[in-house]
Amino acid sequence: MAKGFSWKHNYWCDLLDTQAENGEPNTARTMAIIAMSLLSLSIALFWYFIPRLFSFNPLVKKIIQYTGILSMLILVFLQVDFHDWVITISGLLGMIAITATLAGLYKNQSYHLFILGLLCVFLLILNNYIYYTKQWMYYLAIIQKVSFFLFLLWFSLLTIQLFQKNRLPDNS
Repeated sequence: MAKGFSWKHNYWCDLLDTQAENGEPNTARTMAIIAMSLLSLSIALFWYFIPRLFSFNPLVKKIIQYTGILSMLILVFLQVDFHDWVITISGLLGMIAITATLAGLYKNQSYHLFILGLLCVFLLILNNYIYYTKQWMYYLAIIQKVSFFLFLLWFSLLTIQLFQKNRLPDNS
């Protein structure tokens, strides 16, 4: 039995369990729930603002906002007993927001962010395929963390682009 969190073998969700994989009480659970909640709320804010990057009609912008925000608000409940339902519903709503965002990036010719977003979608699909089919389970923990990193990178780069678009011209 390992002591502590293993980046190679444990999943993010393991941090939310009441009992650690080694059978001991999970003393990091409260901090993990707080961190996951703050992350979810932060990404919900991202989904609120990101439609400003695109010249979509108001309905499409609202779809991005509502599905993205709802996806993150549902994800806050990841630590409850119906983990798989939370992941599935949050993931489906998130895919709607991501797909519309990808369309906006392509339309705006932001091809580097479009391709990174496509890579994130591919990894999301791969994560779900492995999880539900149990094929290649040995690799899932690592793939999950790479996916998580790339999504955070994509969100960060999109946020930078949003700030650059909304920056006022320098009067000097």
